[in-house]
Amino acid sequence: SIRGGGHHLSTIQTKARKMTTTSTTSQSPKKQQQQQQQHQKRKTILQKIISLLTAQPFLLGLLIRLTLALLLPIFLDDGVLLKGVKYTDVDYYVFTDAAIHVFN
Repeated sequence: SIRGGGHHLSTIQTKARKMTTTSTTSQSPKKQQQQQQQHQKRKTILQKIISLLTAQPFLLGLLIRLTLALLLPIFLDDGVLLKGVKYTDVDYYVFTDAAIHVFN
């Protein structure tokens, strides 16, 4: 029934709240403060990066392009991402084979 499902959901939420409150109360106040400071530092750094990339769309485009240029060949040619799909074009192999043949 719907009521039973709602009761079950509220029971899970109550248990989750208890777990989070017991985990935070079992820590010392100094450790809690350190964790909050670390979280705030990470949040501040992330906000600075996001504001820089949105203010400078050229940097964002460059970052995306370099990331794809570095990671796609690794993921696709090694079969990590898609099995049997090659990122490298067949023409690459034709030209490299020809260059090796001419070199020898």
